Amino acid sequence: MTQREYGRARWLVSRLCRRLGRYWTVLRAERAPRQLRVRETLQIGEKRQLLVVDVGKRQLLIGAAGNCLTMLAELSRPGATEEAWRA
Repeated sequence: MTQREYGRARWLVSRLCRRLGRYWTVLRAERAPRQLRVRETLQIGEKRQLLVVDVGKRQLLIGAAGNCLTMLAELSRPGATEEAWRA
């Protein structure tokens, strides 16, 4: 490979890396916001815990034991009652 060919190859690789970097930034920015968030956890025994989880606009109480998950209740969100009264 001549010096000129080497320089051209380096230029093409650097340009490709810059373009891929721009596409990666766009792809990361367009990702949908997370709909699932663990708000609280409480250890209640060996391999047992309670979790308060936000799923979209719902808030769930989940029980976890070993490799088993159970939805125990759907909770009213804090402040939801006050918002309903104001509406």
